[in-house]
Amino acid sequence: MAIQLRLQGNTLIVPVKVTPKGSRNEILPFKDGDVWVKVKVTAPPDDGAANTAMLSLLARQLAIPASRLRIISGHQARQKQVGLACQNPEATDLLKIRLAHCLQSDVATCFTQGGAS
Repeated sequence: MAIQLRLQGNTLIVPVKVTPKGSRNEILPFKDGDVWVKVKVTAPPDDGAANTAMLSLLARQLAIPASRLRIISGHQARQKQVGLACQNPEATDLLKIRLAHCLQSDVATCFTQGGAS
């Protein structure tokens, strides 16, 4: 199994599993069988604080403005679909490489490409 990414228009959809109230903010390394990007944040799940912390962490680690990230679904759940806005195919490929690096893996190992919408 691998993490399935989807391209919806100019948005790369990434499945993310958030653990609030963690000991530190971190993106966990990819393990064989993972189907979510696993993120731990120190913020509690109150008033969207964990969501904000997760988006800020992803933006910082991917070296992109936070304005390019948004939660597509799962606002109140730990399992979310996060959209990363991409201007072109090259930007999409670069984001995949950066995300794989954050997961301490490579694109071919940790991702599968889902259908485009």
